[in-house]
Amino acid sequence: MIVRDDCYEYQFSVTCFFIGSALFLLSPTNKKIRYLTSAFLGSIIFIYPIYLLTTLYWSALSYENKIAPLIYFMNKYAKDKRVYFFSTQLSLEFPAVDYANAIPSSQFPVFSMLPGILKQSQKNNNDKQILKDRDYFINTVASEIKNNKPNLIFVDVQKTKPYMEELQFEYLNYLSQNANFKHNWQDYHYLTTIESYPLYKLAVYERPDDSEKP
Repeated sequence: MIVRDDCYEYQFSVTCFFIGSALFLLSPTNKKIRYLTSAFLGSIIFIYPIYLLTTLYWSALSYENKIAPLIYFMNKYAKDKRVYFFSTQLSLEFPAVDYANAIPSSQFPVFSMLPGILKQSQKNNNDKQILKDRDYFINTVASEIKNNKPNLIFVDVQKTKPYMEELQFEYLNYLSQNANFKHNWQDYHYLTTIESYPLYKLAVYERPDDSEKP
């Protein structure tokens, strides 16, 4: 339900509506067919809101169950702390951040520009604008980690990542090619992995509080 096409839930109702409309328009003289068709279209109009609300309810319930491990972890370890997500999936960071009253540490709600950079790089790895965009993105991430000092960083380690299905991609390998990022990443160590297949798999990295540093 989570990964299906957004239009899938509407296809059956829309198909029935158009079939009923065609029967109504193509049978102008047959009163019986017109009455049956009118009743059919009326039932579709009446049932559709109930169907839609039911679908939304079960979809939300499914999402809540799948996101529960992440929300539980954040409530326990990230409450009132600064967090950072390496992901292209907005539904991972929010509403989990809101539930835990955590503090987002990035200007990027998600790395929405990254899939475009990667795909364009495959077409022309030496394009100056693509290289400029890549360096801007990675340097911005490195700067935010350095200046904002997020306590926890959640890294999407799924084999297949949203909007990058055809790419073999790992965030840390990609970002660590940049010297600024590699230097700022030294303060972080692996803590644990949170997973709810097939929605997410997040490796969590922690930065010690300044008071804990020697």
